[in-house]
Amino acid sequence: MEAKTSERMPRRMVALLGLVGLSIAACVVAIAAGWVDMETLKRLVADRSPASMATYVVTVFVLEMLWFPRAWGLLVGGLAFGPLLGAALSILADMATAVTCYVVARGSGRAWVAHKMQRTPRLRNVVEVLARERGTVTVFLLRVMPVHYTAVGYAAGLSGVAPRPYLVGCLLGVLPTALLYTFVGDAAREPGSPIFIAGVAVVLVLGLGGILYVRRLWKSQARPTPTPTPLDAGPAVEPAAVE
Repeated sequence: MEAKTSERMPRRMVALLGLVGLSIAACVVAIAAGWVDMETLKRLVADRSPASMATYVVTVFVLEMLWFPRAWGLLVGGLAFGPLLGAALSILADMATAVTCYVVARGSGRAWVAHKMQRTPRLRNVVEVLARERGTVTVFLLRVMPVHYTAVGYAAGLSGVAPRPYLVGCLLGVLPTALLYTFVGDAAREPGSPIFIAGVAVVLVLGLGGILYVRRLWKSQARPTPTPTPLDAGPAVEPAAVE
């Protein structure tokens, strides 16, 4: 009976999958219907008052939880508050989303996912390296890569990344993208300006570099370790004859 229970997906994991599915569906419907777009966000933070800043942080947090593009909030933050203040507010909202997704996923399905991975040793070994031994680097790279922000939080919680490496990797990962996107958003008033072009180029280079690094790391860890043969152990030593 215990074995069957361990094989069954727990209710909290089912609830998490349902939450993710509903939030993605809500995002698709809202974008397709035109209910939410960058112009809507701009109108919410038309001035630079403290109320607008609080509204911006809460709105970005909710939109990220609903799988809306993170770049929207970053670009609007740069346009509304300037690059530095916009980046600071964006980082605050980003970290709130990151912690929420991580805690929800870790509490919902970490144990079940770990049990399932016991059946696939190679995948388990790769996840062990990426999530535990190199958790900070992995999270950092995923944050700068064009991987959906919300998905990284859920994946980190399910795969077993420890809290401290996760938080450090998140903070290091959101800093460059937050600054870049808000500078790009601030410079978007002049799309042909050198700052705008340089910012877009750096964002693309960071994303491509992260993809190549993770791809190489994945291949190196997924490659099966050769089993030593008797020849590798050197010549056999015959026992000395007993006279």
